[in-house]
Amino acid sequence: MTRSDEEVQTALEDLFAGFETLIASGQETSHVVRRMVAVTDTAAEPGVWREALAEELLEYLRRMAPEDDDEWTASALSCLDAVCELVRISPRPEMAWALIVRATSTKKIRGVEDLTWIIEHADQIDRETVADAYLERARSRPESEVSAAVDDWTTAFAMVTEPEDQIGCAVNLAIAYADLEQPIAEAEWSWQAAILVEISEPSPDLDLLQEAYAAQFRAVEYLHRIDGSAKRMRPLLDRMLSRSGWAPDGLLPPHIHIVAAGICIQDNDAAAALVQLNLGEHRLGEVEPYFQAEWLLCQMECAVMRSDSRTGEHFARRAWPLIEVVDDEEQRTRFRYVIAGLGTVTGPWSMPGDDLAAVRMLSSVLTRMRAGTGGQEEIELLDCAIQDFDPMLQAHLMIAAYALRARINSALGRVADAADDLHTGRVLLTEIEADPPGGFPRGISTMLEQSEAIVEVVRGHPEAGALRLDEIWRAELEAGAHSAAIGAALAAGQLWLSHVPRPHQAVESAVAALTIAQELRYARGDSKDRSALATYVMTGHALAIEAVSRLGDCRLMAELLEVIRAQSVPYVSDDPGVASGPLESMLTEALSGEYPVPEDEQRSSAVLLSPPPLIVMPWGSVAMAPWLQYDEIAERPTGRLVLADL
Repeated sequence: MTRSDEEVQTALEDLFAGFETLIASGQETSHVVRRMVAVTDTAAEPGVWREALAEELLEYLRRMAPEDDDEWTASALSCLDAVCELVRISPRPEMAWALIVRATSTKKIRGVEDLTWIIEHADQIDRETVADAYLERARSRPESEVSAAVDDWTTAFAMVTEPEDQIGCAVNLAIAYADLEQPIAEAEWSWQAAILVEISEPSPDLDLLQEAYAAQFRAVEYLHRIDGSAKRMRPLLDRMLSRSGWAPDGLLPPHIHIVAAGICIQDNDAAAALVQLNLGEHRLGEVEPYFQAEWLLCQMECAVMRSDSRTGEHFARRAWPLIEVVDDEEQRTRFRYVIAGLGTVTGPWSMPGDDLAAVRMLSSVLTRMRAGTGGQEEIELLDCAIQDFDPMLQAHLMIAAYALRARINSALGRVADAADDLHTGRVLLTEIEADPPGGFPRGISTMLEQSEAIVEVVRGHPEAGALRLDEIWRAELEAGAHSAAIGAALAAGQLWLSHVPRPHQAVESAVAALTIAQELRYARGDSKDRSALATYVMTGHALAIEAVSRLGDCRLMAELLEVIRAQSVPYVSDDPGVASGPLESMLTEALSGEYPVPEDEQRSSAVLLSPPPLIVMPWGSVAMAPWLQYDEIAERPTGRLVLADL
C-alpha cells in the first residue's frame, strides 16, 4: 500500500516522538528505526524519504555526540545505535563511518560485526573508510584470534596512506608475528616500521629502531639454528650493517660482522667474509670469548677455502685455547674439520671414536701418492670414503676423492676410468657451485684441474699437461694457496724436464716449488710440522739441480746451490699462538680428551725460523732472482757472498 506524503510525514513524526523518549533514557532504539524505514517504504518516493530520515537522525547525533575526547553518554550511544541500524538495514554505505565510530566508542560485540559489514560492502564504500574498518577490526580482535588480526593488519597496511597508520600496522604486525613465534616475519615488519619512522619522523623513536635491529639479529640466529640458507640470512645482515647506529646496548659491531662473515662463508664467498672479519676485528676484545673464538674459526675457514694453510695454521693456534675455554661442541667440531682440511697433520688417519676418519684418509692417500705409492688398495680406500660421505653436505670431499682416484687410475694406465672419475667430479663441482650447501675449499677445483692435466699426459699430450700445470701453480701462488702451488710446480717441472723437454722452464718451475716450500716451512710453528714439508723441499732441490745441470750453466748452478744451502735463522718465541706443539696434538685434543699432549710438548716457548735470506752473488746479482717466489712482504736478511766463501 502506497501512502501519501502527508500520511508518511505523520507516521514518522509519531515514531520520532517515541524515539526521543527512548534516547532520553538511553534505551534500545533499533526497533523504532526499523519501523521508520518500513514507513518510508510505503511512500511514493521511498528514496527521498529515506534521505530525509537519514539527515534527521544525523542531526540528532550531531547534537548529542560528545566533543573531543569526552565520553559518550547513554543517550548519545542510543542515538548512535539508531544511526548504525539505519546504515545497515537501509543500507546507506556512505554513512559507514558511523559504524566505525560505534566500534571505537563502545566495547559491544557488535563492534566487530559492524566493521565486518563495512568490509563485506567494500565495493560500495570509500577506500579510506574500508581501511579504517580493517584497522579497527584488527585492534578489536582478542588474543585468541591473532592469526585473523595479522590478516587484517596486512590488508590495512596495503590500504592506508598516512605514514602514522602505516607505522602502526607494521609495528602491530611485528608484535603479532613475535607472538606467533615467526621471527622472519617479525624481522620483516619491524624493519618496515623502522624505515617508515626514519623517513617520516624528524626525531625517530630510538627504542623502536633498536627493537627492529634486534629483530633482524634474532631472525639470523633462528635461521642459523635451523640451518637456513645464506641467501635468506644475507639480506638481514645487510640491513644491520647499513644501520649500525640502531644497534641496542650489548650488541657490538663485532657481533654483527662475525655473524655476517659466517654467512658469507656458508655462501662460499671467502672474499666477502674476510671483509667482514676485518671490520669485526675492531673492538673484538670487548665481545664474549665465544664470539672471539668464532672470529678465529671464520678466519681458519676462509684460509681453508683459499687453500692458504699458512694463514690457517696461524689462526688455528690462536683459536684452540679459546675454544677449550668456551667448550662449545659445535666450535670443537668445526675446529677439527678445519685442522684436517689444512692438510698439515701427520700421524695415523684413524683413531678410536674419530668421526674424521674419512677426511683424514684422503690426506693419507695423498701422502702415499706423494711418496710414489698408489694402487688398487688406495682405490678401494677412496671408494669407501665416497660411500661414507654425505652427498649433500660433503660433496666437496667426494670431488676430492674422485680427483685422487683419477690420478691413481692414470698412473695405472686406466685412462677411461680416470676420465670417468673426472667427469663425475666436474658434475658434482658444477652442482655445488650453483647451489653451495656451505663453504667449500677452492682447492677442490684445483685438484680436479691437476688431475685433468695428468690425464692429458697419460693420453700422450705432455706439453698440454705441463702448460696446464704451469698455469695452475702461478694462479695458486697468486691466490696464496701455497701447498697447491708447490705440488703443481713440481709436477710441471718434472714434465718440462723429462717429457717435453724444456730445461729452462723446468728450472723456473722447480725453483718456484722449492722457494715456496721454504717460505711455507719457515712459517710453521712447530718442528714436527716443518719436517712434514721436508719431502717437498728435497724434491724441489733435486729437480732444480737436474734442470740446471741440463742447461750446463755453471754460474746458474752456483746461484742455485747458494739458495739451497741458505739457512733461516732460528729464534725462540713464547707467543701462545705458536708455542702450542704440533697441530696433531691440537687435533687429538679436539677429537676427545683421551689423547693428552705429551709432557715434553707442554711448553711455553717454541723455536721458529726467520724467512730464508737473499744471497747476493760476487757478480752483484741476487742468486736465482728471476725465479725466486718468496713473500714480498716478509722482512728477510740479505747475505753477500764473496769469492773467499767459494
